Amino acid sequence: DGFSGFNNLGSATCVALADDLLAVGSAGDSAVTLVDVSDPSNPVKRVELKDGVGGFNSLSIVYGVALSGNLLAITASVDSAVTLVDVSNPGSPVKLNEWKDGLNADSLQGARGVAFSGHQLAVTASGDSAVTVFDLSNPSNPVLAAVARDQAGGYNHLAGAHGLAFAGTNLLAVAEDSHAVTAMQLAPRPASLS
Repeated sequence: DGFSGFNNLGSATCVALADDLLAVGSAGDSAVTLVDVSDPSNPVKRVELKDGVGGFNSLSIVYGVALSGNLLAITASVDSAVTLVDVSNPGSPVKLNEWKDGLNADSLQGARGVAFSGHQLAVTASGDSAVTVFDLSNPSNPVLAAVARDQAGGYNHLAGAHGLAFAGTNLLAVAEDSHAVTAMQLAPRPASLS
Protein backbone atom coordinates (compact mmCIF):
# COMPACT_ATOMS: atom_id res chain seq x y z
CA ASP A 1 0.00 0.00 0.00
CA GLY A 2 1.36 3.43 -0.92
CA PHE A 3 3.93 2.02 -3.36
CA SER A 4 4.08 2.56 -7.14
CA GLY A 5 0.63 4.16 -7.27
CA PHE A 6 -1.11 1.34 -5.36
CA ASN A 7 -2.82 3.38 -2.63
CA ASN A 8 -5.92 1.40 -1.64
CA LEU A 9 -4.55 -1.93 -0.41
CA GLY A 10 -4.80 -1.30 3.35
CA SER A 11 -5.73 -4.50 5.18
CA ALA A 12 -5.99 -6.46 1.93
CA THR A 13 -8.43 -9.32 2.56
CA CYS A 14 -8.95 -11.16 -0.71
CA VAL A 15 -7.73 -11.73 -4.26
CA ALA A 16 -9.11 -13.21 -7.45
CA LEU A 17 -7.44 -13.86 -10.78
CA ALA A 18 -8.95 -14.41 -14.24
CA ASP A 19 -6.63 -14.51 -17.24
CA ASP A 20 -4.39 -11.45 -16.81
CA LEU A 21 -6.70 -9.50 -14.48
CA LEU A 22 -6.08 -9.51 -10.74
CA ALA A 23 -8.62 -8.10 -8.28
CA VAL A 24 -7.41 -7.22 -4.77
CA GLY A 25 -9.97 -6.38 -2.10
CA SER A 26 -9.11 -4.08 0.79
CA ALA A 27 -11.10 -4.01 4.01
CA GLY A 28 -9.06 -1.11 5.41
CA ASP A 29 -9.60 1.14 2.41
CA SER A 30 -13.04 -0.26 1.42
CA ALA A 31 -11.75 -0.65 -2.12
CA VAL A 32 -10.96 -3.08 -4.91
CA THR A 33 -7.89 -2.57 -7.10
CA LEU A 34 -7.84 -4.10 -10.60
CA VAL A 35 -4.36 -4.93 -11.86
CA ASP A 36 -3.12 -6.08 -15.27
CA VAL A 37 -0.65 -8.88 -14.56
CA SER A 38 0.07 -9.90 -18.16
CA ASP A 39 3.71 -9.14 -17.27
CA PRO A 40 3.98 -10.38 -13.66
CA SER A 41 7.28 -8.54 -13.16
CA ASN A 42 5.56 -5.27 -14.08
CA PRO A 43 1.96 -5.18 -12.75
CA VAL A 44 -0.08 -2.24 -14.00
CA LYS A 45 -2.90 -0.72 -11.96
CA ARG A 46 -5.98 -0.39 -14.15
CA VAL A 47 -8.42 1.16 -11.69
CA GLU A 48 -9.40 1.41 -8.04
CA LEU A 49 -13.04 1.02 -7.05
CA LYS A 50 -13.56 2.83 -3.76
CA ASP A 51 -16.60 3.00 -1.51
CA GLY A 52 -18.53 6.22 -2.13
CA VAL A 53 -16.76 7.00 -5.43
CA GLY A 54 -18.16 6.69 -8.95
CA GLY A 55 -21.43 5.06 -7.96
CA PHE A 56 -19.80 2.29 -5.92
CA ASN A 57 -21.62 2.96 -2.65
CA SER A 58 -21.70 -0.47 -1.02
CA LEU A 59 -18.04 -1.42 -0.63
CA SER A 60 -17.58 -0.73 3.09
CA ILE A 61 -15.13 -3.35 4.38
CA VAL A 62 -14.55 -5.43 1.24
CA TYR A 63 -14.39 -9.04 2.33
CA GLY A 64 -14.55 -11.08 -0.87
CA VAL A 65 -13.89 -10.80 -4.60
CA ALA A 66 -14.47 -13.28 -7.41
CA LEU A 67 -13.83 -13.05 -11.15
CA SER A 68 -15.45 -15.02 -13.94
CA GLY A 69 -14.86 -13.94 -17.50
CA ASN A 70 -15.86 -10.26 -17.64
CA LEU A 71 -17.71 -10.32 -14.30
CA LEU A 72 -16.40 -9.22 -10.92
CA ALA A 73 -18.39 -9.83 -7.74
CA ILE A 74 -17.51 -7.95 -4.54
CA THR A 75 -18.84 -8.59 -1.05
CA ALA A 76 -18.80 -5.89 1.61
CA SER A 77 -19.44 -7.00 5.18
CA VAL A 78 -20.39 -3.67 6.79
CA ASP A 79 -22.71 -2.71 3.93
CA SER A 80 -24.07 -6.29 3.89
CA ALA A 81 -23.94 -6.11 0.12
CA VAL A 82 -22.72 -7.76 -3.05
CA THR A 83 -21.86 -5.69 -6.12
CA LEU A 84 -21.68 -7.14 -9.64
CA VAL A 85 -19.36 -5.33 -12.06
CA ASP A 86 -18.65 -5.68 -15.79
CA VAL A 87 -14.86 -5.56 -16.17
CA SER A 88 -14.70 -6.21 -19.93
CA ASN A 89 -12.82 -2.88 -20.00
CA PRO A 90 -10.80 -3.11 -16.76
CA GLY A 91 -9.82 0.56 -16.95
CA SER A 92 -13.47 1.60 -16.98
CA PRO A 93 -15.60 -0.97 -15.10
CA VAL A 94 -19.39 -0.68 -15.09
CA LYS A 95 -21.58 -1.53 -12.11
CA LEU A 96 -24.30 -3.93 -13.28
CA ASN A 97 -26.14 -4.63 -10.06
CA GLU A 98 -25.98 -4.32 -6.33
CA TRP A 99 -27.83 -6.34 -3.70
CA LYS A 100 -28.06 -5.00 -0.19
CA ASP A 101 -29.51 -6.77 2.84
CA GLY A 102 -32.85 -5.27 3.83
CA LEU A 103 -33.14 -3.34 0.59
CA ASN A 104 -33.37 -5.76 -2.34
CA ALA A 105 -32.06 -8.93 -0.68
CA ASP A 106 -32.88 -10.70 2.55
CA SER A 107 -29.90 -12.81 3.59
CA LEU A 108 -26.71 -10.79 3.06
CA GLN A 109 -26.03 -9.40 6.55
CA GLY A 110 -22.26 -9.59 7.00
CA ALA A 111 -21.61 -10.66 3.38
CA ARG A 112 -18.34 -12.61 3.25
CA GLY A 113 -17.46 -15.32 0.76
CA VAL A 114 -18.26 -15.12 -2.94
CA ALA A 115 -17.76 -17.58 -5.81
CA PHE A 116 -18.83 -18.10 -9.41
CA SER A 117 -19.67 -21.34 -11.19
CA GLY A 118 -20.94 -20.99 -14.73
CA HIS A 119 -24.03 -18.77 -14.56
CA GLN A 120 -24.28 -19.02 -10.76
CA LEU A 121 -22.97 -16.64 -8.11
CA ALA A 122 -22.97 -17.73 -4.47
CA VAL A 123 -22.50 -15.50 -1.44
CA THR A 124 -22.15 -16.34 2.26
CA ALA A 125 -23.41 -14.03 4.98
CA SER A 126 -22.09 -14.58 8.50
CA GLY A 127 -24.66 -12.32 10.20
CA ASP A 128 -27.61 -14.11 8.58
CA SER A 129 -25.90 -17.53 8.71
CA ALA A 130 -26.96 -18.00 5.11
CA VAL A 131 -25.84 -18.85 1.61
CA THR A 132 -27.52 -17.03 -1.28
CA VAL A 133 -27.30 -18.15 -4.91
CA PHE A 134 -28.01 -15.82 -7.83
CA ASP A 135 -28.67 -16.90 -11.43
CA LEU A 136 -26.61 -14.71 -13.76
CA SER A 137 -27.82 -16.21 -17.04
CA ASN A 138 -28.52 -12.59 -17.97
CA PRO A 139 -25.95 -10.52 -16.01
CA SER A 140 -27.93 -7.34 -16.69
CA ASN A 141 -30.97 -8.90 -15.03
CA PRO A 142 -29.78 -11.37 -12.37
CA VAL A 143 -32.32 -13.45 -10.47
CA LEU A 144 -32.31 -14.70 -6.89
CA ALA A 145 -32.17 -18.50 -7.32
CA ALA A 146 -32.00 -19.87 -3.76
CA VAL A 147 -31.26 -19.11 -0.13
CA ALA A 148 -30.12 -21.64 2.45
CA ARG A 149 -30.33 -20.53 6.10
CA ASP A 150 -29.02 -22.13 9.25
CA GLN A 151 -31.67 -24.19 11.06
CA ALA A 152 -34.02 -24.15 8.05
CA GLY A 153 -34.72 -26.70 5.36
CA GLY A 154 -32.34 -29.25 6.81
CA TYR A 155 -29.33 -26.92 6.88
CA ASN A 156 -28.23 -27.13 10.51
CA HIS A 157 -24.58 -26.11 10.26
CA LEU A 158 -24.47 -22.68 8.56
CA ALA A 159 -24.07 -20.50 11.68
CA GLY A 160 -21.54 -17.81 10.82
CA ALA A 161 -21.36 -18.86 7.14
CA HIS A 162 -18.03 -17.58 5.95
CA GLY A 163 -16.27 -19.08 2.94
CA LEU A 164 -17.42 -21.18 0.03
CA ALA A 165 -16.36 -23.00 -3.09
CA PHE A 166 -18.05 -24.75 -5.99
CA ALA A 167 -17.20 -28.35 -6.85
CA GLY A 168 -19.16 -29.35 -9.94
CA THR A 169 -22.84 -29.05 -9.03
CA ASN A 170 -21.99 -29.00 -5.32
CA LEU A 171 -21.55 -25.88 -3.27
CA LEU A 172 -19.41 -26.19 -0.14
CA ALA A 173 -19.88 -23.62 2.63
CA VAL A 174 -17.75 -23.31 5.73
CA ALA A 175 -19.47 -21.98 8.84
CA GLU A 176 -17.25 -20.46 11.49
CA ASP A 177 -19.71 -20.64 14.39
CA SER A 178 -20.90 -24.16 13.52
CA HIS A 179 -17.31 -25.40 13.07
CA ALA A 180 -18.55 -27.22 9.99
CA VAL A 181 -18.51 -27.53 6.23
CA THR A 182 -21.88 -28.06 4.54
CA ALA A 183 -22.20 -29.56 1.06
CA MET A 184 -25.24 -28.47 -0.94
CA GLN A 185 -26.34 -30.07 -4.19
CA LEU A 186 -27.35 -27.45 -6.74
CA ALA A 187 -29.71 -28.51 -9.46
CA PRO A 188 -28.10 -28.31 -12.88
CA ARG A 189 -29.62 -25.74 -15.18
CA PRO A 190 -32.00 -27.42 -17.62
CA ALA A 191 -31.01 -27.43 -21.25
CA SER A 192 -32.89 -24.88 -23.32
CA LEU A 193 -35.72 -26.17 -25.42
CA SER A 194 -35.95 -25.13 -29.03
